[in-house]
Amino acid sequence: MKKIIVIVIILGLFSCEKDNTPHINKIKPYKIISYYFEEKDTSYFTYNGIDPVRIESTNSYNILEYSSSKLVKQKVYRNGDEIPWLYLEYNYNNQNEIDKVSYYINVNSTVEEWTGEPIDEYRLSAHYAYEYSDNLITKEFYIEHSDTSSYNTFEYDLSGNISKKIRYRRNGMTGNFEESSVYIYTYDDKNHYLKDISLLDIASFSSKINNILSEERIANGETEITENTYLYNDNEYPILFISDNDTVWQIEYIEE
Repeated sequence: MKKIIVIVIILGLFSCEKDNTPHINKIKPYKIISYYFEEKDTSYFTYNGIDPVRIESTNSYNILEYSSSKLVKQKVYRNGDEIPWLYLEYNYNNQNEIDKVSYYINVNSTVEEWTGEPIDEYRLSAHYAYEYSDNLITKEFYIEHSDTSSYNTFEYDLSGNISKKIRYRRNGMTGNFEESSVYIYTYDDKNHYLKDISLLDIASFSSKINNILSEERIANGETEITENTYLYNDNEYPILFISDNDTVWQIEYIEE
């Protein structure tokens, strides 16, 4: 079985579930300062109306392209480069739900660095496929030219937040999929920092209705719990996020 490399795109927390609660004003993140084990990174959001069209961090930036208000392409650049080392394409089903995200990597690049002169030529590296059934979503991860490597299932609570995620991985000996880990989430009743903008999750398919208070991870017979603390502004959006896994975020907003 091929090794799975997790590619972290800037703020890979974005979700495709919609919140239909009306808002008089749109409150959108403008700047996020994050600390992880004392390493600092700063991300900036640039908008064209409601939708973010550029998200820039310390070492890279993303350019987002839309069609009929739907994200269709995401180009990922390392800072200083004129050619993206990676881009993603998004496809939708007839219900306008995301059903496939494809990763294309530059032929002269790896996840870590360029291996040759950057050129405008790409190869399909991997893709996610989504299936929807009532209150359950299945997300499968494929590495090209290999069998399915893993898949996740997601269950939702009445507010639209993900309440449970189960991850399955293929057993290299039997070829069968086996449950490898279970994640159980609890939430506050305040606004998620991405609630008023439409972005898609890539890595984790996280909820963006409310904010996660705790994540319980069960794997290999052991349980690990991560708890989060928030400080909110007057509109009940988080301006400070502190996790007991040594992650801290400071969030600034613009209001329209």
